[in-house]
Amino acid sequence: MTTDKAAKRAARELAGGTRDRRTTSSYTAARRADARSSRRHIEALDEEPPATMDASAAVMMARHLRAAQLHLSAVRSLATGQNLIPSSTASDAPAGPFPAMQAAVDDSIVTTLHLQMWADRTAHASGAIDEPIDRGLNSDPATSAAWQQLYPGPLDDVSITWCAAAGGKMPQLGDTLSGTVDDPPWDRTRYSLPGAVPTWTLSAYAEGRNVHRARDVVPATPAAPIWAAHEGLHRYASDWMNRRGDSPADLAAALDGLKEVAGMLPDVAEQIVGEVTARLERGRLTGVDRERFAAAAATLTELLAKPADDGGRVNQLGRALWQMRRALTGAAVTTRSDAGAQFSPSLRRECEGKTAVELRKLLGEEMFLQRQRSRVRPGVYDRAEQLEAMLTWMHATGANTYSATRHAATV
Repeated sequence: MTTDKAAKRAARELAGGTRDRRTTSSYTAARRADARSSRRHIEALDEEPPATMDASAAVMMARHLRAAQLHLSAVRSLATGQNLIPSSTASDAPAGPFPAMQAAVDDSIVTTLHLQMWADRTAHASGAIDEPIDRGLNSDPATSAAWQQLYPGPLDDVSITWCAAAGGKMPQLGDTLSGTVDDPPWDRTRYSLPGAVPTWTLSAYAEGRNVHRARDVVPATPAAPIWAAHEGLHRYASDWMNRRGDSPADLAAALDGLKEVAGMLPDVAEQIVGEVTARLERGRLTGVDRERFAAAAATLTELLAKPADDGGRVNQLGRALWQMRRALTGAAVTTRSDAGAQFSPSLRRECEGKTAVELRKLLGEEMFLQRQRSRVRPGVYDRAEQLEAMLTWMHATGANTYSATRHAATV
């Protein structure tokens, strides 16, 4: 018959509190040692030679591992946003089983990373990619080309376009598109958020106790197109370092686009304000601060669509953008300021035969480099000025590629 002492000993064993009689160490410590041994085992995979297998299978194996790593990262982001695990800036960890969850997720992310690096080498050994991938040299042209072969998609946006949690999909064999997001048609809503308004709000990039990332919540909901519009504008704004390389027509096209966006804002705002107001009047909403909402709605109308005397409305923002665009009509580029410019011979050789897009990229990289450098010492913008002058000449003459000889002869 089992005694009380035996029952207590069994309970302690389940809790990991007893000690191994052979080693006099606790079972908890033994489990931790096993975990460390497991981590050493997966890290030892970095020293293992790659396998040789069918190239198609090697590609899909690497892509599945990449998708798994992105999905695990999405799990961690969601758990952080819901305060299940502490963020990197948190001073204390939540109570309960959540630290164990954090450790398990972190270990899984590390494991898939090492497996993916081994899959990179296997893909190269199997002939699936032309060059090996060196993850320490992400800006190396050969590495970038090999990465694009194995993991097609925008280099700066692959975490969004690949992760199914954000509405993306993993590319299949033969997919070489620049993007892999499976955007639903504008009129096809596949998911609706729960009805009650939560205490937390949505943000494009911030997250915290009362702020959630929109990409984790809104895909395929009725609000998704609005967030997609923000994403597109954010990408354009993030291209600030290349703006000096835009042609006058590029700038005018941007104003035309902003005018169209501004033209839609009053319509969309009116729809949403009208729907909320109608539900308030029919008694379909409770808990709304009516005075605050009415005051905010009036301010919004004044900003975006001021009522006109004839019963219509005046879109002040759209009208201002339209007037700016009209003012640019017929504008042309002048190269007169380039006449006395001194150009580096090495830069001329580097740029010879390059397109305007390629020069624009070089100009953007130079602007970004000097902006970063200027944080600790004065920036040197001589190279940027020369690149801008080359682009200005191309925009003025309509040249498809840069020619130092033609440039020197026409200024």
